[in-house]
Amino acid sequence: MVDLDSGVRPTLDGFKEVFDTDPSKGGIADAGLKAYLNAAHDIVGERLGGEGVGEDTLERIEKFVAADLASAQDPRVKSERVADIRRSYQRVEGESSDYWQIAIALDPSGKLAGTKDGVATFETFGPDRG
Repeated sequence: MVDLDSGVRPTLDGFKEVFDTDPSKGGIADAGLKAYLNAAHDIVGERLGGEGVGEDTLERIEKFVAADLASAQDPRVKSERVADIRRSYQRVEGESSDYWQIAIALDPSGKLAGTKDGVATFETFGPDRG
């Protein structure tokens, strides 16, 4: 059984308001959701700790980071079409989920932007580009 780590800001019920899943239909059980909340707490703490972000905002960010993580296991439908049965999902390879975009928007420090998967981009300028 997975418990929420000490310091995790969102409650499980609060998280379910953002990320709806049904274990009876192949969705994620509560233990899995708690694991994602714990991981989100670690990510938010490492990247935003000491940045002066308010507790209420950190709670919201943790919810959406956890939803981003959980959506890898339980993908969200982005669009659906009935004729010819076409369905597309968030998290197409190389794209972030809508949840991650919301977390970035909530972050007043800007630290989450550009940190997905720990990848940063740097440009250098030569003598003729400066």
